[in-house]
Amino acid sequence: MLHITEKASEMFKEFFKTRDKIEPLRIMVAGMSCAGPQMGIALDELTENDTAFEIDGLTFIIAMDLLEQAKPIEVDYIIAPGGEGFHITHGLKNPGGCGGCTSCEH
Repeated sequence: MLHITEKASEMFKEFFKTRDKIEPLRIMVAGMSCAGPQMGIALDELTENDTAFEIDGLTFIIAMDLLEQAKPIEVDYIIAPGGEGFHITHGLKNPGGCGGCTSCEH
């Protein structure tokens, strides 16, 4: 249901080295694009509507309804010529074609 790659885990731990404590990481929908829903990650607290995953000493939280719609979810960390950062793949579908961007051709 949720997979965190070794590189992503390594980079999350590197991030927390500069903080006072390790906080839960929420995986959530962060916006829409032509390709559909875009997932993001933020520091947050666990609520009664969440599922928590303890992976490699880190806590990841996802709203239960989102998890059901988006699974499987994989978080990776990629390094490419254009930059680097976390990359989340998921099973969410684009509900109605274009997500509202202006670059689509209809």
